[in-house]
This record gives sequence, C-alpha cells and structure tokens, in this order.
Amino acid sequence: MSRGLSFKLQGVALEIPKALLTPKIEAALSEGRYEGQEAAALKAHLVAEDRVLELGTGLGYLAVQAARIVGPEAVTTVEPNPELIPVIKANLEANQMQGVTVLNGAVLDSPVPGGTCQFFLTPAFWAASLDAAENPKAREITVTAYGLGSLLAETLATVLLADVEGAETEFFHAPLPDTLRLIILELHPNKYDPDALRQIFDRLSGQGFGYCPKASRGQIVCFQKV
Repeated sequence: MSRGLSFKLQGVALEIPKALLTPKIEAALSEGRYEGQEAAALKAHLVAEDRVLELGTGLGYLAVQAARIVGPEAVTTVEPNPELIPVIKANLEANQMQGVTVLNGAVLDSPVPGGTCQFFLTPAFWAASLDAAENPKAREITVTAYGLGSLLAETLATVLLADVEGAETEFFHAPLPDTLRLIILELHPNKYDPDALRQIFDRLSGQGFGYCPKASRGQIVCFQKV
C-alpha cells in the first residue's frame, strides 16, 4: 500500500492513501468522529465469546475494535470496494489483528445466480453502494455477491454489524440463524421513505428481534433477540 496519511482513533492506528481521502473523511478522522457511534455500540454490547460479522469494512477501524474484544479469529468483515482491501489488511496488520477474515464483495439478502452483482464506487469511499441512482459520477464494477444467511451460518456470528448504504431495505426477508443475538445497523433514512424504514423494523420484529435502546443513537440502531 502506498504511503498516505496516518491517524489514531481510540488507540487504533489507521493509514489511508491520499487518493482515497476527501475533506469530509479527513475531518472525521482528524476529529475522532469516524465511526464513533458504531464503536461505542460494539463496546457496549460485545462479550469475549461473541463472533462478529461486519458488512462494510471501510478502513478496518471497527474490525479492529471488535477484534480487541472477541479476538481476531472471531471477526469476519466484508467490503465491496477492491481498492480498500489492501488498506484494510494493512490497518489490521498495524494493529496486530491479521487474524481477521477479510472478504471482498457485496452482501445480498439471498444469493444470486452467477454469484456476482454490480456495485458503484464513489469519490468518497463511505458512500459507495449497490444503487446506481445514488451518484451519477459513480463508477460501476462487478463484485462477488455473498448471501447474508450463508455468511451468518458459516461464521457462526452472534453479532451482525452492518453499514450498507441503504441496502438494508432489502435485508431480513430470509430467516436469520438462531446463533445471532444482536444486530447493530446503520440506517440511511435519507435514501428511502418512512414505510421502507418501518418494514425493516417489522421484518426484524417478525424474526424475534426488538429495538434495544442501549447504545442506539441517531441512525445507529441496535436490535436484540428477545
């Protein structure tokens, strides 16, 4: 990975190539705001026995935070943007968390024929998504498509952490495994209408997951098995 700018957030060392930085991303990192609410939720809920599946790795910050609690071998993280994979692996290594499993691809509620899907990269890596209409300047690529249920079953995840830029509206139709006890979900209400938001809550409720106020804040919402 080419040398970039270095940051430290809550003891986690992060490096990002200058080509991947935007002013907003740099400000969030410099001010310590980057993924702060998600990190707080992980610290509030994770126990040493948990196994974590993360959707949307970004720079690997939350994967490191999770691995500090549960151990790197108990963390699997999935990132669709291939340009971020070497960044993630370098940041994991810099924090002695090489045992985290890193997958390059997008996650869908159900597998698709051919095992691939289209993904759209944006100048700000944290805004990339499955939706072509999100940004007319987005660059289309083909990525591996993983099924959510299959990943949860294969990893034996007890905790799901997901920031999928609006794709959450398509999640949770398929049955979730009994091993899953907690979901930490970033909502994106600016990307869909209130009814779509209601349906997310309804589908989770139908599978036995209720709203958990502990560490839920703003668009970061925790759901626990009840």
